[in-house]
Amino acid sequence: MYRSIAYICKKVKQKLNKVLTIGLAKAILEYKQKLKRGEKMRLDRRKVQLLMAELGINQQTLALKSNASRQTISAVMNGRNCRPELLGRIAKALETKPENIIE
Repeated sequence: MYRSIAYICKKVKQKLNKVLTIGLAKAILEYKQKLKRGEKMRLDRRKVQLLMAELGINQQTLALKSNASRQTISAVMNGRNCRPELLGRIAKALETKPENIIE
């Protein structure tokens, strides 16, 4: 009845990968549905500024960390639509999840 730790770890990893894959697919599907309804993906300026303050960085540093121009960072913080790839890079630079920084 007892199973090895390696076997249990393998099964947990398989289930976790399945859950993560389903979660990512669900997030992409929800995003596509929002786009069809005309909803836009925008950064929540206040949340981004709070995270920047926590890390002690400015827009220029955020731009460097997220591999984007300072002008692009400024534009999306001022309400311009944000592509998923850029959102992911900004979230990674701010050490948070993308859903934590969108409106």
